Amino acid sequence: MHINYTSVVAFISYVLPHFLKLSVRPKPVEVSALSHRVFFQEQGRPSFIVTVTSGLSIVPLAAVANYSASKAALSSFTTSLRAQLNETNIKVLEIIPP
Repeated sequence: MHINYTSVVAFISYVLPHFLKLSVRPKPVEVSALSHRVFFQEQGRPSFIVTVTSGLSIVPLAAVANYSASKAALSSFTTSLRAQLNETNIKVLEIIPP
């Protein structure tokens, strides 16, 4: 559980403030250069959070119950985080290999 879920959540919690700072979209600024008026719209830099879960998070096996549960927890966390960051320039992706 520590490797598959807790460490991933801790790392995302560590980098998320930095990603949020990068994704800020300032308002347009008017700059007067000589007689020309120039408008700059600074777009926030897109950031991506990518988690790797497992097909066992969707269809668990009894033989690897702990692994399936940890990957299901990470899948649920990823879905929730994606919904929370929907209005930002941070994209949350989940890779589900078989």
